[in-house]
Amino acid sequence: MDELWFQIGITWPQVLGVVGATTVLYLVYAALLELWTQRLQSSTSTLSLALATVTGAVMARAMLGNSPTLLGGLVALLTLAALESGFGFLRTKGVAKRHRRRRPARVVVRQGRVLRAELRAAHIDEHDLDIRLRMAGVRSYAEVALVILESRGSLTVVRDGQTIDAELVEDVRGIAAVPEDIVLRRQS
Repeated sequence: MDELWFQIGITWPQVLGVVGATTVLYLVYAALLELWTQRLQSSTSTLSLALATVTGAVMARAMLGNSPTLLGGLVALLTLAALESGFGFLRTKGVAKRHRRRRPARVVVRQGRVLRAELRAAHIDEHDLDIRLRMAGVRSYAEVALVILESRGSLTVVRDGQTIDAELVEDVRGIAAVPEDIVLRRQS
């Protein structure tokens, strides 16, 4: 019976160790994602996928300590669920609202011209942008009036001849330089 407990059990000091390691790694990973989200979400590179996979594997191993057990894994999962629920609650209450502003949505193409400085600031290369635009059905930069790189890494494409309501883009970096025939500003 002791041998079975050794394989699936965990002691109270080990519980504290798993909870502590899981909490620290969660916070570090959340900070890294805050910095890399636009890049990881918008990148089509296999290396980005491999980085995310390896990071998850390293974190999982580090959370469980020297000898991973079934109960240790459950403690880590419950800790992650509690942390995510707690931070999710704070996000919905607006406490974390200022942190979302760190990586603002930004204009990366305006009237068919790529804004390379904005791509560099988001750590995205033009090749990734080209791939994402093709995936969105864009065949030429000439048919694009506006492309916004969203804070989560997705693209919003406004085609030539289309407009977007100013209320939807008021917090987008670089939107003030977009002509009024693209951004519809309603008269009061």
